[in-house]
Formats: sequence, structure tokens, C-alpha cells
Amino acid sequence: MLFPVLSPAAEEAKGRAKEAQPLAEGLKSPDQLVVTKAVEEIKKKGLTDESLVPALAHAIKNPDEMVRVAVIDALAQMGPAAAKAVPALTESLKDQDPMVREAATMALFQLSDHAKPAIGMIVERLGDTNARVRDVAVLVLSKIGDSAVPNLVAALASANEAQRDAAARALARLGAPVVPNLLATFERGDSRAAEGASKALALVGTPAVPALIEKLLRGDPKTSALAEQTLIAIGSPAVPDLVKALKKR
Repeated sequence: MLFPVLSPAAEEAKGRAKEAQPLAEGLKSPDQLVVTKAVEEIKKKGLTDESLVPALAHAIKNPDEMVRVAVIDALAQMGPAAAKAVPALTESLKDQDPMVREAATMALFQLSDHAKPAIGMIVERLGDTNARVRDVAVLVLSKIGDSAVPNLVAALASANEAQRDAAARALARLGAPVVPNLLATFERGDSRAAEGASKALALVGTPAVPALIEKLLRGDPKTSALAEQTLIAIGSPAVPDLVKALKKR
């Protein structure tokens, strides 16, 4: 009787699944020690088998915050293989423990190609009471890129000053492509959002100068004043283009 011969890749996948199965069972155990050992083994061996993801997503609700952090770190280590855990990681952004929130935010940084459904919640973390969580959220959103821009621009109008500042930093990291979005905020009548946009444009720096000069010279009085304020904040890098523009005027 002939038995089917598995390819080397199939054999490897079968071996990974066999290795993962007892660990997945361990993650579901009510015994904290068993769960902890399973997570440590996954991290130590660098396992990335997708069959582990549902069990890790289940263990992310463990009552021990250190276990939750370890589980999240294991998911982050798995990279794209952990994409199906994004909903569980998004929920962890609301965890009461700042270490858990930071770990979840960092995991979403590793999974940024799959993190678009979490954008709204990550933007909320820009206003987190913990500065490290805010900083990591800035990195995640700037890595996600264009898809995060509408939420980030909206966050410039937040009543939370920390969230406004972090949103400005995230937008600035995206550079020249977001300049039109930020300039449009000058004209919307929301002074809080306009101030946030001005801060972001100042952080963008030189790439924003030509468009700011255009607003300075041809915008309405309010927009012109905001453009002037932003150019002053940019400082010396804005001077050469500004001098040229004024000479042509």
C-alpha cells in the first residue's frame, strides 16, 4: 500500500502544528503556572504557527497583568501570523494597566499592515495618561500612514491637550503629503484644531513652507495670521523662500 509523500514544506508545517498543540492547550488552562510556562515556551522557541493565535487571544484576558503582557509580546513576536489577533489586541488598548496598553500598542505597531480596524482606538490612546503609550501610538499611526490621517486630523480638535499634541506629532511624521489636510484645517473655524494643525505644520518644517507662504500672501486674514504664526515657528528654514515670495509680490 502506497502512502502519500509530504513535501518538505508540508512536513515542516505538520511538525510546527504538532509542537503548537500542547502549548495551545496550556494557554487555556485555569492554572496560572501552566499558562505562564506555555507563553514562555512560545516566546523562547519563536513559534509563529497560526494555530496558536486563538489560544493566545483567549489568554490575553488572563487576570494577571504580567501574563497579559507576556501573551501580547508573544503575539507581537509572531508578526503577520498573528493578524487574526488584532481584535483582541484592540480590546487590550482599553486595559486598566498601562503596561498592557503599551504592549498592545507596540504589538499593533508590529502588525501595522493589519491594524487599520484599530485606528480609532489607537487614536484614543494618543490621549492616554501614560506618556509611553502615547509615544508608541504616535509611531503606530504614522506607520499605518494615509488611512490614519482623517482620524488624526479630527483628533486635533480634541479637548484632551495630550491627544492634540500627540496627533500633531503623528501627522508631522507623515511629512509633506499631509500638508494640504492640515492647511484645510485653518479654514474650518475650529481654533483648537487650527492651532494643532499649525503645530503639526511647524514640525513638518521646510516641506510645508511654500504652501504656508501661499496662505500668508493670499489667504483670508485669519488663515494668513495662522500661516504667519507657523512660519515663525519653523524659523530660519522658512526665511529664503519667504524673502523670494515677498520680492515677487
